[in-house]
Amino acid sequence: MHYSVADGEPATGSAPRFLTKWFTRCRPILAVAAQRIYRNDGEPLTDKLPAVFRLLFRQMNMLDVLALWALGLLTDYRPWSCRLGMD
Repeated sequence: MHYSVADGEPATGSAPRFLTKWFTRCRPILAVAAQRIYRNDGEPLTDKLPAVFRLLFRQMNMLDVLALWALGLLTDYRPWSCRLGMD
């Protein structure tokens, strides 16, 4: 797994352990979802996306949802004063 920091420089070291474990555990279902989206057939993307989201929601448990929520919070971590322009 590779990622970069905000200034575009490659991060030193590896991804956080919890993130690596989560992607390793979810790799099979994410692969199926990607195959369904990128498959070259006559089905429009507007029909593919709802089916893929249903598949993902059936396979994920509440801990996965909480982990994604926490990851979302961590990726946008800034002091509230910066968000409100009160530096």
